[in-house]
Amino acid sequence: MTVNTIGTQRVTADNWGDLGLNGPVVGAVGSEGTTFTRFRPNPAVTTGVVGFEGVGGGSNNLNVRDTFDPRMYNQSLISPERVYTGFLQGEYDLEAMGNGKVYFELLATRRKSEQTDFRQLSMDYRLGSPLIPSELSFADFGPDQGTSDGNDVGVRAFVGFGNDHSDQTVDFYKPVVGIKGDLEFLPDWKYDVYASYSKSDAEYRTNSFLTDKLTYASDAVSGPNGITCNVNLTDPNEKCVPFPALTAATVGGNLPKEFKDYIFRDVVGNTEYDETVVSATFDGPLVTVPAGKVQGVLGFEYRKANINDQPDPNSVAGNLYNLTSAAPTVGTDNVKEIYTEIEIPLLKNVAAAKELTLNGSYRFTDYESYGSDNTYKIGLVYSPVSWLSLRGTKGTSFRAPALFEQFQGATSGFLSSAEDPCNEYGGDNVNPNRVANCSSELPGQGDYQNTTGIQTFDVGGAANHLVAETSENVTYGLIFQPNLGDLGELSVAFDYFDIKINNGVAKAGAENILQLCYDSPGFHAAGGFCRLVERDAATGQLTVSDAFTNLATETSRGVDLTLRYQQEVGPGTFLLDLSGTRYYDQASKLFKEDELFDYNGTILYPQWTGDLDLSYTLGSWRFAYGLEWISRMQGYTYAGEDPATSELDLNTGDYYKHRVSVRYKADDWEATLGVRNLTNEEPPTISALVYDRVGNAPLYSGYDYVGREVFLNLLWHFQ
Repeated sequence: MTVNTIGTQRVTADNWGDLGLNGPVVGAVGSEGTTFTRFRPNPAVTTGVVGFEGVGGGSNNLNVRDTFDPRMYNQSLISPERVYTGFLQGEYDLEAMGNGKVYFELLATRRKSEQTDFRQLSMDYRLGSPLIPSELSFADFGPDQGTSDGNDVGVRAFVGFGNDHSDQTVDFYKPVVGIKGDLEFLPDWKYDVYASYSKSDAEYRTNSFLTDKLTYASDAVSGPNGITCNVNLTDPNEKCVPFPALTAATVGGNLPKEFKDYIFRDVVGNTEYDETVVSATFDGPLVTVPAGKVQGVLGFEYRKANINDQPDPNSVAGNLYNLTSAAPTVGTDNVKEIYTEIEIPLLKNVAAAKELTLNGSYRFTDYESYGSDNTYKIGLVYSPVSWLSLRGTKGTSFRAPALFEQFQGATSGFLSSAEDPCNEYGGDNVNPNRVANCSSELPGQGDYQNTTGIQTFDVGGAANHLVAETSENVTYGLIFQPNLGDLGELSVAFDYFDIKINNGVAKAGAENILQLCYDSPGFHAAGGFCRLVERDAATGQLTVSDAFTNLATETSRGVDLTLRYQQEVGPGTFLLDLSGTRYYDQASKLFKEDELFDYNGTILYPQWTGDLDLSYTLGSWRFAYGLEWISRMQGYTYAGEDPATSELDLNTGDYYKHRVSVRYKADDWEATLGVRNLTNEEPPTISALVYDRVGNAPLYSGYDYVGREVFLNLLWHFQ
């Protein structure tokens, strides 16, 4: 199995292409007169283009990929990483300032990760280049593909370049210093004032072909000392290394080291993020009422954050061949908040009311970037008897976009031409809206195949009129805690939640935008996703704007269940913890005029999730078993396919993941030995082209792509 986002088994590598070759070419595949799209080395061929056979001609599909480089198996599925963490905390009793204590914390981490990938190199030999064999001197692949400086390409070699390497190092530290104690002038009131500073410094490194070096290297001429780069004749300081001659060895990836070192370089970027926080909190009783004390909290907080992402200069200049370009992301924001909370016991230990408590909170938030807003939460807990409680809350929230969402530098990218929804739009089982929409842009081309990459453009919301997101949430629930006596302790909680986010900040995804645009009945009518899509009338190339934007509405509604049971069994204690969530809808829409699309039950949005923990504690020992469950999902609704007729497999079954562990706990240390994913459960597989995948499995956070793991945790407590 190859490891890439669409899971293809073939790749255009170790061959070369020329759409214009036919008659004089005789190969092991096809017959004389066949037009081929690709040629690969074959020493048995002694006529036509000696040493090469044609592929992709005759009865073969013109897009056939019938070579495979075994180095593709070296690609990373899971990024190896090492994490180093240090934590230190302490406090000092001042014996003053209301029994004040000065405390401090220091957290420091370093994470190092790396990945191995596979690269194909498209080497465009210019028309008339002395590097092309004489029997191919007539070849004309097509116009400039990006590295020929406006000149036509004679032959394009699809070379399996080999494996590349990427790595990331992230250093993070956060010191906290504070003081806490009693307010001497307010009995039973306490204070806590602290300041913290956190900083993340990340270096990310990868390898890339450089467009300018490929352009220089492809411009080969015959010089006094043999083949040289044309640029060397005008600028000897460039020290260009020309393309190697087009041979079977070159096509097979056997390239000179000096040439590889010239065109393929390290690309290094750096991201720094820091945040300063100053916070003060005061809490204590306000007044005494018949049911108890009214408690209050008053707090103040100031936060300032900065981001400074500096991509490699070649990335900024758009000089990374077939990779995205990116501008620096630099920005700052600060927020001032004041908040208060009050809890009022209304009734206690009276007829029909064991407890009735009202809780309310208020927060005023003022962002430098997005202005201010007021949010609140109000809750009520009612216990008619000691073993039953009813609770409910209603609240709002306000969140300004994060710094990256605001200030992301303009970033270009591309998608494969295979993502064009209009490819073969005249085929069977195609959404009729898509057929009509594609026909309006590409009339009479039902067998259309996009041959150019799809351009995408991202930009931060500060330049795209992004606004702060707000939300409303309501929850209702009950807690059941019956007295079982010698049968143990039982607690069961049911909570219904209904959350609605307005102007939620997110990216729609270029693939989603294309699908939803071309499958929409209104197509380019006012509003909708098509406002983000353009198609060049002459070339057919698509351009998609996929910037951070405000989702007009996002809703989530469901029920949470929590069950806890504990019982003394023999010399030890048995504990059962069960939690589960049932979603009734998970819907969103990008624009206000759009209809909500309910993703509930589709891939990435399961209707049910659950977690079970069973443990038995015997003295210093604890034996545990756990089970995670994700319900079955399907992707046909999202893909607009009928599961009865679709050729795609977009069903996932129920997914179960088991874990076991044993822990020993002493006075000042503890050790835990366990196994994650005990049965080595593999993620379900689905068809390509609809969802991002890891191998053949959906890219979903709930699935385990690592497999069975044995772990040992050691913890020491210092007094």
